[in-house]
Amino acid sequence: MISRIEIMGYPQSPEELAKADQLLRGLREIPLNDTVTGLAINIRQHRKVKIPDAIVAATAIHLVLPLVSRNIRDFSNIEGLSVINPFEDAPR
Repeated sequence: MISRIEIMGYPQSPEELAKADQLLRGLREIPLNDTVTGLAINIRQHRKVKIPDAIVAATAIHLVLPLVSRNIRDFSNIEGLSVINPFEDAPR
C-alpha cells in the first residue's frame, strides 16, 4: 500500500501513471502488521528514515526479500536490508 501511494502520488504524465499502475497490478501488496510495525519503529529509532521508507524497508526485512528501488540512498545502512537498483547490474 505504501509503495502504491509513493509511486502513484509522484507527479507523472498520464502515460507514466498508466505504466506504473500496470506494474503495480502485477505485484502482491503486503498489508501492514505488528511485526512490520515493530521493525519500522526500530529502523526509525536507529536511522534518520522517512516513515514510508521505514515501512517499506521493514516489510522487505520481515519477508526476507530484497527491496527494489531506484533511490538506494534512502535505504543505505539499514541493517538486514538488501537493496537492488533495477537500473544497475549488481545488488547492494
